[in-house]
This record gives sequence, C-alpha cells and structure tokens, in this order.
Amino acid sequence: MAETVQPAETDPLSLSAFIICKNESRKIGRCLESVRFCSDIVVVDSGSTDDTLAIVDRYRGAGLPIRVFHKDWEGYAAQKQFALEQCLGRWCVNLDADERIDDQLAQEIGRGERPHAAAQARRPATS
Repeated sequence: MAETVQPAETDPLSLSAFIICKNESRKIGRCLESVRFCSDIVVVDSGSTDDTLAIVDRYRGAGLPIRVFHKDWEGYAAQKQFALEQCLGRWCVNLDADERIDDQLAQEIGRGERPHAAAQARRPATS
C-alpha cells in the first residue's frame, strides 16, 4: 500500500491534504503544487489508466510527502471518508484534483491563521 510517513513533530499545524482521483493527469500536478506546504499529502486513486499516478510519483520523487492509496470506487462520500482516515495531520484539508489552494490562503495557513470555519476540517479524534 503506502509507506509510513509521520508529520514533523515541530509542525504546529500538522496539516494533511487529501485528494481523491481517477484519470486526472491534466489537473493533478497543479493541485499537488498548491498543497506542497502540507506535512502530509494523501492521494486515493480509484483506477487511473492515464498518467495520473506517474505524475503523482514524480512529485513524490521531488520530495513532497505524498502517500498513495488505491481503492476501487465505492461512491464519493466513501472515497472521501477513506482518504480522511488515512491522514496523519491534526488538521485536514480536502481538495478535488481540479481544485487548488491559492497563494493567499497558503500564506494565511503558513502564518497559523485559521480560515473561515467552513473552509477547514478538523480530523476526528480516534480512541
């Protein structure tokens, strides 16, 4: 499956990004670029037959903390939930492959500012 990567303990945000995808080779690179500041990036692929996974592997090879999981499509909500459950960060942000975090939001996150509550998701506590 995926290698184990722990977010840096010195990272006060400990932010994970999670992305579900299938055949998103035209969009996945820009999405990954926009979350490069995250301490953990989870990509859940549901059977891409294009270059999506090769592009993800290139970004992982360039040093982004990407973990890739393969899961057959079980519906939008089930894929998103599975991806969230793989996240290691205290905070999580969810993007579709055609979405990006813009520079202003990335800077606010980097300063430790919290965007509007509707734009953030806290990972549920586990026992």
